Amino acid sequence: MVASPLKDDESGVLRIEGAGSGLLKASAVFGPNSSGKSYIVKAIRSLKIIVGSARPEGPMPEYIPFRLSKDCLDAPVELSIRILKDGIVYAYSISYRSGGIVSESLYKKTGRKYEPVFVRGAGKEMMDPVVRGRLTGATAYLNIAPGFNYPVCNAVLQEIMGIMIVYQSADLFVQESYRYAMRDPEVKEMMRSGLDAADLVTGFTGEERVIPGRNAEDIGTGIRPGTYAEIQLIHSFKGADVDQRMLSFPLDIESAGTVEMFSLMGPVAKALKEGRTLIIDEFGVNLHPLLNRWIVGLFNYSSNDNGAQLIVNTHDLCLMDIEEVFRRDQIWLTSKCRDTGACDIYSLSDIKGVRKSTDVRKEYLMGRYDALPRISWIRML
Repeated sequence: MVASPLKDDESGVLRIEGAGSGLLKASAVFGPNSSGKSYIVKAIRSLKIIVGSARPEGPMPEYIPFRLSKDCLDAPVELSIRILKDGIVYAYSISYRSGGIVSESLYKKTGRKYEPVFVRGAGKEMMDPVVRGRLTGATAYLNIAPGFNYPVCNAVLQEIMGIMIVYQSADLFVQESYRYAMRDPEVKEMMRSGLDAADLVTGFTGEERVIPGRNAEDIGTGIRPGTYAEIQLIHSFKGADVDQRMLSFPLDIESAGTVEMFSLMGPVAKALKEGRTLIIDEFGVNLHPLLNRWIVGLFNYSSNDNGAQLIVNTHDLCLMDIEEVFRRDQIWLTSKCRDTGACDIYSLSDIKGVRKSTDVRKEYLMGRYDALPRISWIRML
C-alpha cells in the first residue's frame, strides 16, 4: 500500500507524516482463479490468529507451507507487515513451523534506519527476560509484551488486530454488519444510504432470536453467543398496492446482491469512520459494477477523511480503470507458473510501457500482463 512516485491522480493517496511517497487508500488484485489472490487475505487472517492469543506448547495454527517444493514442505512460513502509527513506521515479522515459532521481530524506523524493539530467535535475541519467561513455543512475543507495559508492542498489536477481513460467501457477515449498525447510529445511516443506492431500501430492523443449544459460531458471526437477528429491509415502492407492512422484506427473500450489499456496508462504514484497513475477498461478486465502483470511491476520494484503506481481490474488470477509478500502482495482478505452481504478484506500475492513457483492460484481456487463465478452446462436434 505504498504509493509509487507517479504523476497519476493524487486523490487515491494519503499524504501523512512518515509515509514517504504516500500510502494508497485502496488497491485491487486481479488474476485468474487459483493464482494466490485469496492467499493474500488468508495471510493477514493467519497473522491475526497467531498474534491474537497466547497458547500452550503444541502445533502452530495456520502452518500452510508451499506443498509443491521439497525445500518448502518443512520450511518456516514467514509473515511480515509494515504499519504506520503516529508518524512512525514499524516492521513486524514472524516465522514459524508446525512445531512452534522460529523467529520474531519488531523494528521501529528512526530517521532512515530501523532500530530493533525486540528480536527473538534467528541466532540473536533482544527480549525482556520477564516477557521471555512467559513465552511458549507457540505464543508470539507481540502478544505477551503489552501486558508488561510495552506501549509500542501494544500499539502494533492493536493495529494488526484492528484490520477487518470480509470473506464473500455472501451472508456470512450479515450478523456482524447488523451488529455494527446497532452499536453506532452513524454506521447505520451509512449502511442505509448504501442499501438505498443498491435497492431502494430506506431502512432496516432486526429482532434477536435465541437458538437453543447452539453457539453463534455455528451460524456465522452472531450478535451474542446463541443468538442471531432476524433482519427486515424496508423498501420504498410508493406505487405498491399493498399494506405498508408488506414493504418490509425478510433478508432471506432478498436478492443475492442486496444481501451482499448489507454484508459489506457495515464493515465499509465502520472502516471509513474509524480509519481502519478493510480487506475483502471476492469483492462484488453479486453487485452491479457501478456499485463496486461506488464502494471503492468511498475510500479513494474525499469522503475518506480518516485514512481508511481498502484492499480487495476481484474479477470485476470494470474496476480495471486507470482513468476514473485507480492509479497504476493501485492495480495488482497475480499469475501462477504452470511448471512449478508458484505464484507471483506485481502492480501495473511495475510494468514498463503502461501509461496513464493506456487501455489497461483491453491489454489485460489480450494477455499482455500475463495474469489470465489459459483456456484451451475445444470445438464440440
